[in-house]
Amino acid sequence: MIEELLRETFTSHETLAPAPDEVRARIAAAARRRQWRRMSIGGTAVALVALVLLGAGTLVRPDVLSRPGGLGGLGGGPDGTRPVPSTPITFLLVGTDRRAGTDANELARADAIVLAHLPAGGGAAYLISIPRDELAGAEKLNGVYARGGVAALRAAVTARTRIPIDGTLELDLAGLASIVDAVGGVDLCVDGRVVSYHRPGVVYEPGCRHFTGMEATDYLRQRMSMPDGDLGRQRHNRQFLEAMYTKVAGADLATLANIARKADGRLRLDLGVFKMAELFAAVRGLSPGDVIGIEPPATFEGLTPAAVDLWTAVTAGTLPQWVAANPGRVS
Repeated sequence: MIEELLRETFTSHETLAPAPDEVRARIAAAARRRQWRRMSIGGTAVALVALVLLGAGTLVRPDVLSRPGGLGGLGGGPDGTRPVPSTPITFLLVGTDRRAGTDANELARADAIVLAHLPAGGGAAYLISIPRDELAGAEKLNGVYARGGVAALRAAVTARTRIPIDGTLELDLAGLASIVDAVGGVDLCVDGRVVSYHRPGVVYEPGCRHFTGMEATDYLRQRMSMPDGDLGRQRHNRQFLEAMYTKVAGADLATLANIARKADGRLRLDLGVFKMAELFAAVRGLSPGDVIGIEPPATFEGLTPAAVDLWTAVTAGTLPQWVAANPGRVS
């Protein structure tokens, strides 16, 4: 009797069940979300510190490494050599204005847009600011991100610079503050008086000082009180990335992973085919002096025609020569 009732019940609801293909698609989507979550909190920890906070776009694919004697673990080959990329690698770093208490999946504005570039052969990592108010057609890059997220921004930056982008990383204000606090704060030299627009009564006077996570995120957002506006904010962001590299340079893999977990899911990373161990092996050989910030030729309205020479230098592998010829653009 019970079996017949159950059979009748299932039969009457059979039409409500989704098709098998739909079920498989949902299961696959859920698996991808779980994988993304694990990568955001765990595996990408090294990439967060080594790429975004350290400012080194040194993600290394297996097919672009030269490995004298093999990796021999994360430290390089048996003879102490370090793997270096044989092709240039560029990542798009995006700092958003999403605040604590908001949904991490909610789109926000892009306050900081940086290309992290490692030339073929390694030896240095370049941080190139992209003005958020630069036009992509009739729309500013900031608006492109707010509307379409990092994929749309990546396409727009590639179209503007003609630089191939290998991956992306996004970090919001809440995640940034947590990570700065996790490393015990960061030391920055304020290059001009900055009055906070977001925290009434707070002023950052010129001079070198220690910043907590809350102070660093507030300072990095400022542009209203600076004579060069967003150009100054871009400079401060590059200086922060360089300072974070100095702060954690030499840390081991476990330490970096623990620091990055403090972001608590507030970062999004697209590594593509890159692997963490190879990333760590490539990054650990760079010294703080190897991280070079670049301000592209730009005005308050955006990039100038002279920026084309910079993009050409990146793609042609002549960026060191461009830097030597444009010392005023180096920060």
